[in-house]
Amino acid sequence: SAAGPAAGLRQLDLSDNPRLAGSALRPLAESPHLSRLCELDIRRTYADDATREALRQRLGPRLSE
Repeated sequence: SAAGPAAGLRQLDLSDNPRLAGSALRPLAESPHLSRLCELDIRRTYADDATREALRQRLGPRLSE
């Protein structure tokens, strides 16, 4: 199957985006196409605790929150 658009990402800055509150980022956190090597910035997005935890587990120190 073809890789999704997140597969090749190495850096993604989603900070300062109030539309990404609650569980809006959960599909990204659960996507098999999100590379564990991607550096993701979600500061000031108001993502919920479950979504943040999923991203922490997935990306570790490459997550800026």
